[in-house]
Amino acid sequence: MFSGSLVAIATPMRPDGAVDFDAWASLVDLHLANGTSGIVVGGTTGESATLLDSELRELTQRACERVGRRIAVIVGAGTSSTATTVERVRWLSELPVDGLLVGTPRASR
Repeated sequence: MFSGSLVAIATPMRPDGAVDFDAWASLVDLHLANGTSGIVVGGTTGESATLLDSELRELTQRACERVGRRIAVIVGAGTSSTATTVERVRWLSELPVDGLLVGTPRASR
């Protein structure tokens, strides 16, 4: 069970559209230094549905390495495609994350 302050950190982008990993690392460090209980990588403010799989994987790996289990790492796995979300959940589950953030699809009648 998660408790405390869990923050969905933004994913800063450079003018060319690439992830700004240096700015992002500064955000992670800010939360480490200020008592945040966990971070959500690629959450709703972290562009989960628009990040490329390679970008989300790299952000996740960097987050796990940077926090070193000092705080929780939760990753946004949801997209607008059920099949893509299931695939993301599969490979994200192989990484040392503490949880996944997934929107439940609405059942059709």
